[in-house]
Amino acid sequence: MLNRMSLQLLRQWVTKVFTNPFPVPSMPDSLTDALKAAEEGKIQLHPPVEPKGYFRGRIDYDKERCIGCKLCVRVCPANAITYLEDEKKIQIHVDRCCFCAQCTEICPVKCLTESDAFLLSSYDRKAQVVVDSGTKKKEDEVEETPVKYEVDEEKCIGCTKCARNCPVNAISGELKKPHVIDKDKCVGCGKCAELCPKQAIHQAEASSAPVTPKEEKKVEEKPTEKPVEKQEAAPQKEAAESKKGSKKNGGKNGNKNGNKKKNGNGNNKKNGKKK
Repeated sequence: MLNRMSLQLLRQWVTKVFTNPFPVPSMPDSLTDALKAAEEGKIQLHPPVEPKGYFRGRIDYDKERCIGCKLCVRVCPANAITYLEDEKKIQIHVDRCCFCAQCTEICPVKCLTESDAFLLSSYDRKAQVVVDSGTKKKEDEVEETPVKYEVDEEKCIGCTKCARNCPVNAISGELKKPHVIDKDKCVGCGKCAELCPKQAIHQAEASSAPVTPKEEKKVEEKPTEKPVEKQEAAPQKEAAESKKGSKKNGGKNGNKNGNKKKNGNGNNKKNGKKK
């Protein structure tokens, strides 16, 4: 008689050829050869059982959308996410990930998403590091302006709870005094607004004036005064040169007159002796 396991094997043998439990001529001799053949695309591996819709696979990361709030780094229980100080971005080590999906739940901008990729075996350890999945934007998706937060000084009691939990240290203030948020440092994660016991933190209103990027700002160059100075200095040099020339000419004329006088006196003396 056929038991339940035998029926399952027969059904699998008929419906899914690639997962046939019985040996076939095209199957590699060892598991190592099978993995190499799968990497080269010679064979295609299918799981024996189709994963459910809620199955957690590799975490995809949209680097462009990430704001560098480091909330995912703090909540990861396996230390699979590291923060890059130079780029203000993260990278995910899949070989450490336990697929708990806490990072996807806490991310305020939804740059971390679960994928259906779970066949992650590889000989290359560097291939298990996710730096940027290159998530494509939807056609109907509109780019959101960066959100900033501000503190209502009348409601703030100075409990310092927001300052202690800010991931980028953008909030400052003394105990029992209204706090201030540095909008240049704020990344818009909204953690401070969630933790505030008095609801004193809210989103700042966007300014109506269009903000131009720094690269497009044209700096008005002040006219340099160097050519003017050169023009003014030119006539002064000419006057000085003319004075020097006149002095030289005067000296030369004086020397000529003196020589003439000397010659005249000498000639007179010679004429007197002859007489």
